[in-house]
Amino acid sequence: MGDARTATRIGGHVVAESLRALGAEVVFGLPGVHALPLWEGLRATELRILGFRQELNAGFAADGYARVTGNPVPLLVSTGPGAFMTLAALMEASTAFVPVVVVASQIRGDAIGQGRGELHEATRSDRDGGNCTRRPTRAPPSRRSSSRRRGRRARTRSRAC
Repeated sequence: MGDARTATRIGGHVVAESLRALGAEVVFGLPGVHALPLWEGLRATELRILGFRQELNAGFAADGYARVTGNPVPLLVSTGPGAFMTLAALMEASTAFVPVVVVASQIRGDAIGQGRGELHEATRSDRDGGNCTRRPTRAPPSRRSSSRRRGRRARTRSRAC
């Protein structure tokens, strides 16, 4: 993290470091405008990045990789239609108890509920594809502004939601 590109830590660094600390070795997904900080954070880790051109393909590839390895696999996608496009793959993974963990970006917290539409707010459809959806409501002071701009959602097999 010594060069100019990564001198300032952002939420994406925390997400990438957390994925690595939890044992992830490979990440599936594709960048989107709201998820770019996640991808910037990945650049500062040794995680292997498998990029795709379409979210559904990334979702099914993550499902297949998780089935073969037996390990949870992170799937990084962008807000709205990007996250929505993963639902078929997530429903398949969920039905088969395959550990695919989605990290999806979100619009600014103050814009949620302002009539931008379900696809942009990702408030209902994302719950249909997994067993758990979480949206951080606060972050430590040093990361508060970054987290507020780039809220994340994660889905897991855990029922402890």
